[in-house]
Amino acid sequence: MIKVYGDLLSGNCYKVKLILHMLDIQHEWIHIDITKSETHSDEFKAINPNAKIPALVLEQGDVLCESNAILNYLADGTEYLPSKKMIRAQILQWQFFEQYSHEPFVAVARYLKLYLGLPQDRLVEFEAKKAGASKALAVMEQRLLQHKYFVADMFTIADISLYAYTHVAQDGDIDLSIYPAINEWMHRIESKLKHKTMQDFIDQAKKKELTKERVEQRLKAELEAAEAKSMTSNNLKSVHQHSLIDINGQELNFSDYKNQIILLVNVASECGLTPQYAGLQKLYERFNSQGFTVIGVPCNQFGAQEPGSELEIKRFCDLRYKTTFPMTSKIKVNGYDRHPLYEFLIGDDASFPGDITWNFEKFLIGQNGQVIQRFAPAVEPNSDEVIQSIEQALS
Repeated sequence: MIKVYGDLLSGNCYKVKLILHMLDIQHEWIHIDITKSETHSDEFKAINPNAKIPALVLEQGDVLCESNAILNYLADGTEYLPSKKMIRAQILQWQFFEQYSHEPFVAVARYLKLYLGLPQDRLVEFEAKKAGASKALAVMEQRLLQHKYFVADMFTIADISLYAYTHVAQDGDIDLSIYPAINEWMHRIESKLKHKTMQDFIDQAKKKELTKERVEQRLKAELEAAEAKSMTSNNLKSVHQHSLIDINGQELNFSDYKNQIILLVNVASECGLTPQYAGLQKLYERFNSQGFTVIGVPCNQFGAQEPGSELEIKRFCDLRYKTTFPMTSKIKVNGYDRHPLYEFLIGDDASFPGDITWNFEKFLIGQNGQVIQRFAPAVEPNSDEVIQSIEQALS
């Protein structure tokens, strides 16, 4: 597989990335940070003694530098570099224009502003670069007022060369709104099926890096969860040893419910089973004076049916079902990062092991903090099965 050394923030590197993408050429992109002088390392200078990016390393080891040279090599034999001698010469003409009359002004103005933060001692240079950029853009505007693209009215690597820094010229405080033909040309390019902007590639790279970071974080969390699970199995023998944050942001200690019967339910506000709130409230009103409570545990893991904040959940329950039983803040009840309470309830060493299947799964917990019974989500709170189990536990 070929390798490309580059920086996606660089227009010259973007040219190479775009043609690789448009031609579906598999490659390995190796990020080089020019702000950290990584192009001046001995390792990189062994690839390009001129200490510049991009650099293309082919599978057989051959190295090609200079962005437009790389474009010509990769596009050879494709629609983006036609075989006619005059067309190829005109493409080179515009690529030379880009390197000598366009890039030294547009790209450097962008570099001074984006990379260096526009130092005070370089303001004069910055304004001079913007003036040079205006001259180059005026030449482009004149050409594009009469042609859809720069060469033979077809999209070629000449357009890729000039588009690269032009479409991000605003990063250098260069106003493109005064060039309508250039804007129409950029729109034509951006409407192409396989086109991606510089920002598209940057976002894609960030997403890839974020995915990698998330995988690493997940692995770390799984190890920590495994350790916590082991500690839970060894040390936590009762629901009364757990605590949660209640829906009002206060600590809810299950030790406060010793000598009470608890019906613990993972709840959701937008589920087909949400009307069970009414039955849960009736149970609470019927048996609360006898030493029984319902505790609702909001969870958004099943169909994303509990998307709201704790305040929104509380308002919903108060207004729709007039609930008065205790509620907790949202937690996770399944997965490697489930709350330790649910590790106790459904883990391998639990009395009723196995993942929670859906919203409104119910656990009946005895006065000693042990689980007496587990009810499936579809079992209604006012069913004979639930009521008889509560009555038996209270007797």
